[in-house]
Amino acid sequence: MIVKSFDTERGCYAFVEEHLQAAEHQHPALEVLLVRSGMIDVTVGDKTIKSTKGCIIAPNVKHSVASKEAVCEVWIVEKSISAITPLHPVFARLSTVPVIELSEKELAEFNDALLGALKMADPYPVDFDSRIKECVEFIRSSVGVHTLNRTQLSAHVHLSPSRLSHLFKAQMGTSLENFIIWERLKYAIANSLDQEINLLNAAYLAGFFDAAHFSRAYLKMFGLNPSTGYNSSTLQI
Repeated sequence: MIVKSFDTERGCYAFVEEHLQAAEHQHPALEVLLVRSGMIDVTVGDKTIKSTKGCIIAPNVKHSVASKEAVCEVWIVEKSISAITPLHPVFARLSTVPVIELSEKELAEFNDALLGALKMADPYPVDFDSRIKECVEFIRSSVGVHTLNRTQLSAHVHLSPSRLSHLFKAQMGTSLENFIIWERLKYAIANSLDQEINLLNAAYLAGFFDAAHFSRAYLKMFGLNPSTGYNSSTLQI
């Protein structure tokens, strides 16, 4: 897999993969699949979109991807559905369905206007709870520095642990624990890219206990093993 972009400031990550085979997985980010050659099959629940050239998958939706001869560009974008629905009618459809197959016209638009709009969109909706935003920002600034747990985070935002867990899931669509794992994975990949260190060593810096702990988390979030999902120590543009 080639890493085209890994922008943690804007929450936009782009990869190119040949013969993409991703087991069922889910992550707290929007996913856009743009097939540059060939076709892919995308399965969400009991529904499979066969031989598609592109689709958008909502955050926190379990899905798998299969292809044989396809070259696929994968965009993972940290934006909420409510924040992006005003940008274009195609995004508005995600408020009612978990996956959208893109038409040829929509695929063409994604090369410029739609991806640009996604990158610039506010990651938080207008009515987003300020305490959860503070919690999210604290997690992102503390991965690799502090041991993160629910008790510590609840004290930071002045909520009870149970109230924080409930509110976080309601606002972010994923559990607090899953979100921390997601941030640890991002931190590990970013460090490996920026510092050109071994991905496993970067995983230790991100707070993973060992190789097995890291591999399980990577597979759960990306549907790939680290060795096949990311095999380069340099950012390729």
